[in-house]
Amino acid sequence: MPTTSPPDTTATRPAGPRARRRRAAPDRRPLAGVLGVTAVSLAGSVLALRTGLDDSWWEAVGPTGRLSVPLPMNAALLVLAVVAGSTRRRPAVVAGALLALAVTVAVVSGAFDGGYAAALGPTQRLAQVVLVLGLLGVAGIGVARVVGLRRAQGWADGRPDGAGTP
Repeated sequence: MPTTSPPDTTATRPAGPRARRRRAAPDRRPLAGVLGVTAVSLAGSVLALRTGLDDSWWEAVGPTGRLSVPLPMNAALLVLAVVAGSTRRRPAVVAGALLALAVTVAVVSGAFDGGYAAALGPTQRLAQVVLVLGLLGVAGIGVARVVGLRRAQGWADGRPDGAGTP
């Protein structure tokens, strides 16, 4: 009875520790999404100030602002978006996941702090809806980046060495 030897996988698997550190393709979507949300957020803060919803710009961009994301959160989102779009796989995966988690928590927290139930005019409500939809879009971009990087490296089928099936 003939015996079969295991297939030679050296041709399909990269050799050496440096081969596993392949760079990911850069992705501008996370940064573009966060820049869009930041622009809507800053416009919302100006709208809140002009319509009398907030007394000062600092109040409008602070933790109690109804039409904007707080400035520290915007800064954190920008940093996460830059890293999520970078070519370094592991930091990009972590940053993409944190980006998706952060904006999801921000949207959900608005339901519990009364932000969505506040009495707003039609223009203010529209700005709030656009901001929330933008945040949800950024969450989707973060998830898409993580999934794309994991699939590109072959993690989706349990093969962290990149030798997954096509």
